[in-house]
Amino acid sequence: MGCILRQRPIGKMRPNIVLYSEVHPQGDDISQIVKYDLGKKPDMLIVMGTTLSIKNLKEYTRLFSREVHSRQGLVVLINKEELGAKAWVEDVFDYTVLGDVDEWVMKAAHHWKEKNPWDWHNDQEVEPRVHTRYELMEEKPPV
Repeated sequence: MGCILRQRPIGKMRPNIVLYSEVHPQGDDISQIVKYDLGKKPDMLIVMGTTLSIKNLKEYTRLFSREVHSRQGLVVLINKEELGAKAWVEDVFDYTVLGDVDEWVMKAAHHWKEKNPWDWHNDQEVEPRVHTRYELMEEKPPV
């Protein structure tokens, strides 16, 4: 006689993403970060690599843009392709840079290092660095 295996249920696997109609599970953390960032009175906003098709992201972009513009600051979009709503983009962004975001960041960092070498410690190489959202909110003394 052969061995009969019991039938296994089909499982579900869901990636760690938020769908359009869902509440973000870290929404409270995001709100705290937004309040903190706006409290720092930013004078520049750089938006990178997005279609701005998500409603809340659009609202945050508008909010930050108004705040930056209230101080005569600049709002820049860096993206591979142009966004669809041209009138909206012109109201929010002062400049649009079309190109690869990673390449732009590396070029900007190298340019910064060349123009202001004293901003860089120990002649360090330009490398991506990842911060947790809590590290970004902490006040750290200059090194």
